[in-house]
Amino acid sequence: MDLREAAEDIRTRFLEQGVTVPTSDIEQRLNSLVYDFKVPIEEARRSVVSYFAKLHPKEGVASETEVIYAKITDINAEDRWINLRVRVVQLWTERLHERLMDTGLHAGEGVAQPGRLGTFSRRGL
Repeated sequence: MDLREAAEDIRTRFLEQGVTVPTSDIEQRLNSLVYDFKVPIEEARRSVVSYFAKLHPKEGVASETEVIYAKITDINAEDRWINLRVRVVQLWTERLHERLMDTGLHAGEGVAQPGRLGTFSRRGL
C-alpha cells in the first residue's frame, strides 16, 4: 500500500463516520512520519487515524487504538516497531544518568534505550 492509497483509505473511513478530513492533510502527516521519521507505513497509518480521531471526537470514529503488546522473546527483527508493557523498577536521577552514559545506556524524557552495555561497579556510582 502506498501513501496515496493509505491517505484515501483513511479519508474514506472518516467520511463513513460523517467526518471530512482533507486528503492533503492526511498525506502530509503520512509523508512526514514515513519519510522524515522513518516510521513503518502501517504504524504511520495508525498514528494518523488516531490523530484525526482525537481532532474530531465522535463516538465510533474510525478508531485503530487497540494495542498489541509483544513479549521480549518475540523480538526477532530489526527496524520493527513494537509495543512492550513493562514495569519500572528504578528511576534514575540526573547524577546517576550522567555516570551511566559511559556504559552505553542512554535515557531521557521517559525513554531508555540500550546502546553498548558495559559493566560498572556500584562502588563507582
